[in-house]
Amino acid sequence: MNEFPWYKMFPKDWLTSETIVALSLEELGMFVTLLNNAWINNGLSPDEKVLMKLCHCDEHVFEQCWISVQKLFVNDGERLRNNKQEILRKELKNIKKAKSKAGKASGIVRRKGVKKEVNTCSTSVEHNSNKEDIESESDTDKELILSNDIIIVPAKPKFTNEQIDKIYNAYPRKIAPAKAKPAIKKALQNIKQDNPVEWLLNKTIKYAKARSGKDNQFTPHPATWYNGERYNDDMSEWGGKQTTIRKEEFAICVNCKDFEYKCECGNKQLFKAVIPISIPDNLKIDVLMDKYNKIRDI
Repeated sequence: MNEFPWYKMFPKDWLTSETIVALSLEELGMFVTLLNNAWINNGLSPDEKVLMKLCHCDEHVFEQCWISVQKLFVNDGERLRNNKQEILRKELKNIKKAKSKAGKASGIVRRKGVKKEVNTCSTSVEHNSNKEDIESESDTDKELILSNDIIIVPAKPKFTNEQIDKIYNAYPRKIAPAKAKPAIKKALQNIKQDNPVEWLLNKTIKYAKARSGKDNQFTPHPATWYNGERYNDDMSEWGGKQTTIRKEEFAICVNCKDFEYKCECGNKQLFKAVIPISIPDNLKIDVLMDKYNKIRDI
């Protein structure tokens, strides 16, 4: 009998498989019946008389339906099996085995904890005796762990806010710390180095030096940089290709709010400033007026 009372069925497979869709209702009923029996009994007997009894049908009906249904099973030399079903059976066994190993590992950890608590309440003589027992138990546990291939996953290392702040402050762009600091913490947990804090801080400082003197608009937000693991990039790429922004001096009349060469007011008052020439003409006047107003407010 099967140790698992249920198995997964995937509607998409049933509705899109050319072999299954081509089955008649009788053939489909036979397939489902045999599939369930194969799951419960760890495959089917290759004896057609046995299969006919399982399907509760006469010989004529069985022979007609079996022509199509038998294509959905394979003979492994002993039993008839459905490939998809056997894959699912193997997956469930692996899951059960993994849970069993995890339970044993958890039991080992709990037993160690109990013995340590007993130690703290013992007399000096009992303490030494129990210590030897614990060491012996520990050795036995190690052997058990190795012999059963049980792996106890260590807890993720903890990092202090001060360490994270230090890395954040070293980054060349201070923006959105609420997103940046969790990204730094995540990066530290993923870095496979003996001292991840020192390693990431060193990388961050080097990146800041590479971006020194560069336009900050081309420096990614810290959360983007750490989440994208950009600290693993080739350091020669950190400087980036700095785009040269061409600028030119423009003059406007602040009274009529138009370019100097278009001004026709009788009270011309000029204001000149250097701005990028890539700004569209219909926005240049707004940019220049904004600069003028800021200077005037000062």
